[in-house]
Amino acid sequence: MTGPFARRVRWVALYFLAVTVIGVTGYRFLEGWPFHDALYMTVITLTAVGYHEVAPLSAVGRNFTMVLLGIGLTGLGLWFALLTAFFIEIDLAGTLKRRRTMKTIAKLKNHVIVCGCGRTGWQVLIELEQSDLDFVVVENDPVRAQGDTPGTSRGDGDRRRRLPGYDSRERRHPAGKGPHHLSQR
Repeated sequence: MTGPFARRVRWVALYFLAVTVIGVTGYRFLEGWPFHDALYMTVITLTAVGYHEVAPLSAVGRNFTMVLLGIGLTGLGLWFALLTAFFIEIDLAGTLKRRRTMKTIAKLKNHVIVCGCGRTGWQVLIELEQSDLDFVVVENDPVRAQGDTPGTSRGDGDRRRRLPGYDSRERRHPAGKGPHHLSQR
């Protein structure tokens, strides 16, 4: 995993690992418990499960447990916030893409809209590619829309557009304007 989400997951995992080590060490040192009992008590405390203690706790042990519980709840909050952000970012990315697409479509003037990428539509696209006209392709069949039309790029398969300034003879996009895939669902 790479990227910002993976980095955040690693930080939260490292947080829980560090807190678990602190909890196990604290119970072993403060209460004199064996490793497995200290680990069990740490896990049920960090996850706020609420089972009874492994053994009676001293006053210092109870204070330590309260602090560990607060740290555990903070970690759970971080974890749930991370998951929520992940799902929101997934949905937000699609929404922003659709918004950019609609803004780009709204700016188009004097362009050709090709409805369908069947045999006739494909031939029209080839001819449009050889002209200087801008065009948008609307295709509902994602399989047909996956084909590459010269001078266009594809994304999720239902719209294509050649930007103004595309030079089909030189196969380049002047002034940083490349072809953009337009999509709206």
